[in-house]
Amino acid sequence: MKTLVLAAAGLTLLGSAVGAQQRLRATGWGDGAIVQLGTQILGARESQSGPVFGGEGRLGLGPVTLGVGYLEGRLQPGTSGTPQGRDLVEARIFVSARPLSWLTLSAGPRVRAFVTDAATERWVWWEGRARAQNALASTPLQTYIELWRALSARVNLPEPVDHVQGGEAGVVLRPPGAALWFRLGYRVDGARLGGGLRSETVEAVSLAVGIGGP
Repeated sequence: MKTLVLAAAGLTLLGSAVGAQQRLRATGWGDGAIVQLGTQILGARESQSGPVFGGEGRLGLGPVTLGVGYLEGRLQPGTSGTPQGRDLVEARIFVSARPLSWLTLSAGPRVRAFVTDAATERWVWWEGRARAQNALASTPLQTYIELWRALSARVNLPEPVDHVQGGEAGVVLRPPGAALWFRLGYRVDGARLGGGLRSETVEAVSLAVGIGGP
């Protein structure tokens, strides 16, 4: 039912955009990040970290934007005695709308996988997001904050998912007259499973370079 509601809302917004006969807008960027994964099971904590690289592309028409993103990298154990390293692969598709000049709302599915030689941990969830971004007066800088929460989530682990949520904050630099912009951000998301028996946290500090609207 939630998926149908989101799809209906997206189609309604898309119809409004087409009716307004706006020109298509293309945006794209690539980024690199240092990611840290923290896993806690019955009080025992493990951590892994490593570089991750990805990119995102968006196509906008009027107030509506369709976007896709992808990232991957290799995480290695942070201390001796922790499990072997794992590959992190993630992809997302979303539809967003901007009801106000500083506010963007979006929704869509995200898939995340942690891959080792022995097994693959797969996450699939639908998420809703809200992003606020505004310029700092008399500077080429903008600040932003984005919060999200999973509307539904599945994972191939024994414990049921309680909730998945996260957020991001940072600054965007667009030099006057330049086609490119730069973004420095910190993001974190966390999942709680089995009434607190297990939790996973993914943190990242990222630097992005893009063209079009950030």
